[in-house]
Amino acid sequence: MDLRSAERAKWLRKLSQRQYSTRLDYASLTPKSGPTLEFSFSPGLSILAGGNGAGKTATLGAIARCLGATSDFTPREPEWLRRIGVRGTTGGTEWNLALDFVTEATDVGAAAPKVFYIDPSADTERLLERISTDDAPDDLIEGLDPYPLAERELELLSFLLNRRYASVSVYEVTAYSDQDEPDPYILANCMGVSYPLNRMGRGEFSAIYLVWRLSRMPAGSVVLLEEPESHLAYASQEPLIDVIIKYAIDGDLAIVMSTHSPAMIDRVPEGSVHLISALPTPTVHATKSRAEVSKHLGLKRVRTISLITEDPTAAHMLRALIDARAPDVSPRCVILHSINGESGVRRVAEELAKSPELRFHPLLAVLDGDQRDGAAHHEAILPGTTSPEILIEEMLRRWWMGDLQDWSPRLMGGVDRVKRQLDYADGRDHHDWLQVMSEPFGGNAPFIAAIVDLLLLDAELSRQLDEMLSRIRSHLQSR
Repeated sequence: MDLRSAERAKWLRKLSQRQYSTRLDYASLTPKSGPTLEFSFSPGLSILAGGNGAGKTATLGAIARCLGATSDFTPREPEWLRRIGVRGTTGGTEWNLALDFVTEATDVGAAAPKVFYIDPSADTERLLERISTDDAPDDLIEGLDPYPLAERELELLSFLLNRRYASVSVYEVTAYSDQDEPDPYILANCMGVSYPLNRMGRGEFSAIYLVWRLSRMPAGSVVLLEEPESHLAYASQEPLIDVIIKYAIDGDLAIVMSTHSPAMIDRVPEGSVHLISALPTPTVHATKSRAEVSKHLGLKRVRTISLITEDPTAAHMLRALIDARAPDVSPRCVILHSINGESGVRRVAEELAKSPELRFHPLLAVLDGDQRDGAAHHEAILPGTTSPEILIEEMLRRWWMGDLQDWSPRLMGGVDRVKRQLDYADGRDHHDWLQVMSEPFGGNAPFIAAIVDLLLLDAELSRQLDEMLSRIRSHLQSR
C-alpha cells in the first residue's frame, strides 16, 4: 500500500467523494451562556484539533453521548456545554439527535447509526493493568480460538511500524468485561520471535489494538477516535493517518478524531480540521486552514521532500542510511519507489514534478550505484557502484572472509546466526539471495537497517553517502 504524494492525492479525493452509508453532516454546541457554536463534518474523516485543555476529548465525548455511546469510559462533556445536537444520514434516512446535559433530555431520531468510541492509549493501559494483576494471564486464552489478523492487516501494521509480522493473533477475552465487548489478548510473531501484548512497546500495542478495532467495525458505523497517535513515534504518525483514511474508505466508516499531531493535521484534506479552544470563551473555528491551525497550536510546519528509488530494496536502504547518518532529516523524507527501475524513477519524478499538488514540493530521484556515471546533476546516487542487493552481498562476504571485523551484527542470533544464513544463501541469484538472507531476521527492511553500520565502515561508501545527503539537504531548500 502506498498512500503518498500523487497516490495519496487520489485517496484523499476518494475520501471526499465516496458515497458513505452513514454521513455526519452538522453539529451544534449550545453553551450554558453565550452563542451556539456550529460546524459541519467532512465526508469520511473530521479532525478536532486543539492544545492541551482545549476540550477536544470532552467535545468528542459529548458527540459520542449524543449519538448513544453508553460506555463507562466515554469522556464527560465539557463543563461549559449545556446542549449538543448532531445531524446526519444513515442508509438514505436523515436523523437529528440532541442531548441536553442539564436536564438529560434527549431527542432520538430514526435510523440512528452505530457508534463506537475508541481511545487506544486508555484502552490498552486498562488492559495492561488487568493482565499485570492477573495471577495466571496465560490461562485467559485456554480453550479460545485465535482470530488471526488477515494479510491486509499485517501489511498495514508493517507499513505503520516498519517491521514485518509473520502473524498477529487476537484472542477475544471476556473475563475482564462486564459488557458484551471482548478484550483482545494479542500474540505477535515478528523476526522469528513470538510474544504477547505485555511484552510489546506501548506504541506497538496501541497500533495493533487500533487496527484490530477498526477491522471489526460494521460498515456504516460512526467511529470517535481519541488521539490515536499517543505512544507512536513521529515517523509512524504520518502512516497512521494514511491507515485511518484507508479504513474510512474501505470500511465505509464516518470517523471523527481528536489530535494535536502536526504530522496528522498536515495530511488530511483542507476543511477537515476544526480548531477547538476553551479560553477565554468556548470557540470552534471551522474555517481555518491546516496552516492556520498549525500556527495557532504553535506547531512549526515541517518541509518535506519526496525521494524516488528504483525498487523496494533501494527504498529500504535509503531509509536506513538516512536514519543512521542524518536522523534530523529522516522525518522530512517521504520515500517512494518505482516498479520499472531507473527509467521508471525518472519518469515518475518527471510526472510528479508536473503535478499541481506538488508544484512547490521538492522531489529528487535517487538512483542505484550502478547509475553513478550517467546521473544528471538533479539526481542523487545511493552509495556503491552496483545495485543495493549486490552491494549488501559483497559487504557481508567481505565481513565473512575476515575483513571489517569491527562490525557486530545487531540481529537476532548474532554472529553465528548470520554466518549460518550466509552459508545457506550462498550461490543464489542476488535477488533471491537477499530474500533468503533476510527472511529469518524479519524481512528486507529490518535486515537492511541492521547492516547499515557495516556499509559505513567502508570509507568510500561513507563518502558517497555524505555526497548523497548533501544533495538531499540542498533540494530540501530548493523550492
